[in-house]
Amino acid sequence: MNRVVLFLLLCASVGFAQPGSIDPTFHPSAHLYGDGPNGLVSSVLLLADGKVVLAGNFLTYNGITCNRLTRVNADGSHDATFITGSGANGIISRVIEQTDGKLLIVGSFTTYDGTSRNRIARLNSDGSLDTTFNPGLGVNNEIFCVVLQTDGKILIGGAFSSYNGTAAQRIARLNPDASLDTSFSPGTGNSGTVYSIALQPDGKLIVGAFALQIGSMVGFPLTRMNTDGSQDPTFTPGTAATGIFDIKILGSGKIVVGGSFNTYNGTSRRNIARINSNGTLDTSFIVGTGTNGTIRALEVQPDDKILIGGEFTTFGSTSRNGIARLNANGSLDTGFDPGSGTDIVYDIALQPDDKILVSGLYEVYGDDTRKNMSRVNSDGSLDQTFNPLQGPEGSIISLHVQPDDNIIIAGTTWSYDATIRPTIARLDPEGYLDPTFDAGTGASGYINTTAWNSGKTIAAGVFNSFNGLTRNNLVQLNSDGSVDTSFIPATPSAFYISKVIVQPDGKILACGYINGSGISAYLVRLNSNGSTDVSFTPASIPNQFFFDMALQPDGKIIVGGSFTSFNSSVASRVMRLNTNGSFDASFNTASGPSGQVQSIAVQPDGMVVVAGNFTTVSGITKKYIARLDANGTLDTAFNTGVGPDAGIDEIKLQPDGKIVVSGFFQTYDSVSQSYLARINTDGSLDSSFDTGTGPDSQLSSIGFQSDEKIIISGLFSSYDGAVQKGIARLFTSEDILPCPTIENPSQTFCSNQNATIDNLDATDNGGGVVWYDAIDATVALSPGTPLIDGSAYFADNTSGSCDVRESVTVTIQQEYSFYVDADSDGFGSVTTALLCAPDALTPPSGYTNVSGDCDDAVAAINPGHAEVLYNGVDDNCDGNLDEGFQLLSNVITA
Repeated sequence: MNRVVLFLLLCASVGFAQPGSIDPTFHPSAHLYGDGPNGLVSSVLLLADGKVVLAGNFLTYNGITCNRLTRVNADGSHDATFITGSGANGIISRVIEQTDGKLLIVGSFTTYDGTSRNRIARLNSDGSLDTTFNPGLGVNNEIFCVVLQTDGKILIGGAFSSYNGTAAQRIARLNPDASLDTSFSPGTGNSGTVYSIALQPDGKLIVGAFALQIGSMVGFPLTRMNTDGSQDPTFTPGTAATGIFDIKILGSGKIVVGGSFNTYNGTSRRNIARINSNGTLDTSFIVGTGTNGTIRALEVQPDDKILIGGEFTTFGSTSRNGIARLNANGSLDTGFDPGSGTDIVYDIALQPDDKILVSGLYEVYGDDTRKNMSRVNSDGSLDQTFNPLQGPEGSIISLHVQPDDNIIIAGTTWSYDATIRPTIARLDPEGYLDPTFDAGTGASGYINTTAWNSGKTIAAGVFNSFNGLTRNNLVQLNSDGSVDTSFIPATPSAFYISKVIVQPDGKILACGYINGSGISAYLVRLNSNGSTDVSFTPASIPNQFFFDMALQPDGKIIVGGSFTSFNSSVASRVMRLNTNGSFDASFNTASGPSGQVQSIAVQPDGMVVVAGNFTTVSGITKKYIARLDANGTLDTAFNTGVGPDAGIDEIKLQPDGKIVVSGFFQTYDSVSQSYLARINTDGSLDSSFDTGTGPDSQLSSIGFQSDEKIIISGLFSSYDGAVQKGIARLFTSEDILPCPTIENPSQTFCSNQNATIDNLDATDNGGGVVWYDAIDATVALSPGTPLIDGSAYFADNTSGSCDVRESVTVTIQQEYSFYVDADSDGFGSVTTALLCAPDALTPPSGYTNVSGDCDDAVAAINPGHAEVLYNGVDDNCDGNLDEGFQLLSNVITA
């Protein structure tokens, strides 16, 4: 796919991107990564408009805070108009919709948006708490299920024993105002935990539980109750099953139950059974050996096929992880194939188009990364169009930029842009996955470091195989990601590699440590074919580590780590080796850094910048970063002030000599600077490099593209408050950044749209669009901010650097009732429609505010038309034909 970013410099205003700010043109779709919910989704509810409500134990959706409840659009994107405030403070087990669009939620929570609501609450359709539904003290233990009766009353089941201070054992019925319905009396001897309730058309309810007792009936996890709560004695499940977690009633009156059981009334039925309307087992529904684990969710299709979800890995002898579909007779439907499936499914919902919403607790679906919520096609395959995952999934430990500006990323990364790429991938210069580079199953462990080698890629770390081939911690890949089988590395199996460098002659340096009978720092050089270079004496120091190394132009090697000596020579955490691996005594750091050296950079003038976890160098205070002369002595002219407040683990030199550093720090020389900074050649902080609030977590690697823009990777999920996961590109100078343009400065919305700033129309031009509520405002409006009638909104680029902010004035029209005017004669029939308009007297085209048209298909017939005589038509719609016709009579007299 070709992607063209068009910079309309001649037609649009431009701004200058601040050095250190994020480049929004780098994989812009990843700015709202489809990471989905970050925890359990126990309930999924499909709304009539195609939107979906999710409930469970997650705290974010696509990186946006939404405590345990959110609504998403039909494409899986977050719906910013559904506002839950601080949300629920505990798990939401189930969410259902009332006929008026309000939502009922139940679970273990005790507050919603800061208001006390013990385990049950009702919400308005916009996510706000419905304060008219007040359960008082609520229930004293968790609610697992909720069902709405046709009369608006509410059935709840769970582990509770009271409702609003009144005894209510495990099951209760509430009135629509949340008061307890005392006419529903299941008795006081109930025990166990109710997990599922299903309503029959006659109003009776099937109750599924774990170790349930209803009145005097003990050991029945399945029972039927009459509408008053009493047990229905005509329903006789016998010894039934152990635990029932979901129930569905079929159109035939038969009942499907799923749960955790091995038999039903003495007959083998593993975790699923179909029973007759009297409670006896339906022996015509044959599931064989069933599933090998619990079934938690059931959904019946219109063709009576049954979707099942849970904690199983097989159905019968066929692999089915977490989800499967059965035919109407109980056999496995092999036409529904989820591939390698998923982990635990808690809920399933069927869409009218036969696509299936699947929620639970999982990391993948089939071969694709999908967290806890996905939509699948009717054949079981993943619907890739629903909330597609953007950017990396997993941790990027290392990156390097190739000469063509393509980017190699490596680490524990599992996928990129929802495409499986275990441990290593290649991106194009704009941050999109390069599909021509595919390393198969990747490394068996993880990759710490990579390097460019004349069109090939060296990858090293901690692994013993790569894409199924034995490779001890180092591998060379061809340009397509396949293993270069001509390169057989002679690296030890216990060699944990932290850094590799390819020398100009093609030989490869690798350093790290060997973890054998003990830990030893280790550095080796390989020939271009992977064999050991016997002309190079490997460096080894017992009980120490090598973390980084850098190559000087003369071929000598600067090495940093935790060591204090080398071959009886003093070498305090940093040393220089000759080209043959011997110790270079002319590089004398004296007592050197007081702590580990984790990153090294050699300047063009031969000076060496070192960084790590030290606070002094040769007894002089130098916190976490210092510069050494070419002979190893401390360069006292490199003055960092008080330096960073925590360690530095990565440094990279810009071509102009400035140094980009990352680490665990939050300040540099007492100036707020989170995890990332740029320092001048004299060691002072470069205040022109403005990262704002910076990344929200530490970085792992830094690289430069040919235009000197910075590529960063790490554990962050945002940068300067904007969503940005794992990888980003930053400006290094005042780059020209296009400003957005607005073609329509007056934009109109309908009140029923609940429009937000996300609905405003502006042309991006490649610089991104950020909205403000004033032309000189400094704080941008958050996504999802509701639009206000009559207000003006001002557009800027993502760096906020536009000289002029173009504006939009918003009109919010109200809804009015108009008559359909099919013949456009200004009069309508009795058919009405609720439509948005400037006012009640200004109908949209095709509608009118005047009724009375007796024939809306003929424009010449309406109340304003003159009556035409002798045509037999009521032209003016007054109910009379040919009025005005006079009967003439001649009286003849003789």
